[in-house]
Amino acid sequence: MKFAALLLVAFTSLAEAGEGAACPGDIETALRAVGGKRSIRGEVVASECRPWPAGPGRVTAAVMAFQKPNSGSNGDTEWEVVVALVDTARSKVLSSHHMTLQEDAVTWLSGQSLSLDLAPYWLKAGVRALGLRFSSDRSANAANSRTGSALRLYVPEGQRLRPVFCQAMNWQDAGMGVIGQDPWNDAQTTLSLLDPQAAGWRRLRLTDQVSRQTPDDSASTPKPSHRECRFETGAYRCDPPRSEAITDCNPAGL
Repeated sequence: MKFAALLLVAFTSLAEAGEGAACPGDIETALRAVGGKRSIRGEVVASECRPWPAGPGRVTAAVMAFQKPNSGSNGDTEWEVVVALVDTARSKVLSSHHMTLQEDAVTWLSGQSLSLDLAPYWLKAGVRALGLRFSSDRSANAANSRTGSALRLYVPEGQRLRPVFCQAMNWQDAGMGVIGQDPWNDAQTTLSLLDPQAAGWRRLRLTDQVSRQTPDDSASTPKPSHRECRFETGAYRCDPPRSEAITDCNPAGL
């Protein structure tokens, strides 16, 4: 399985390197309708569409974020985010996940905050997950500052994209200090697939590498540590890190 693990990392790098495009108007209309009787309103602040490899020539993976009308006047900006698989021939949403994201001290959404990860996350025979990466656009220039990105995996389940995995990846954390002014930890995490469990879901392997950085550009040598995630009660549950890697996925619910 070592070869398979390395192969996924390589595919992930290629998937992240690929460029998506802003979603066309017909897909925007379809995603706004995910709100049900109350169509999603507000300005589009993030948009990416890419061909879905599991449905070539017909299905598009899409993510869009809409800033809620009348939000943001008092530091309480909210966004509605939709990630979906869309049948482009009919402009019809096949599966979707709809959520609300709220501004806080470390969370801000811009056009660069959301990106689709189309690496071959085959979590089970015939089940390929759609990846979404989130990076807050709010700079970490205050005490207890933190920056980085999180990876979420969604599995098509009828009309729903069900969230099954969420882990922080590639984070920087200064504790009670300020990144760049005080020493901080830099955590890089990669994911690979292992053998299936009894129910057919593959186990996941996370490799954390944490180094200590200082404002004078010195850094400690990263020491990799490994942990596993197992599919239980509808989602992956991961072992806690042995290192100081951050594992939370704030903002919750994305």
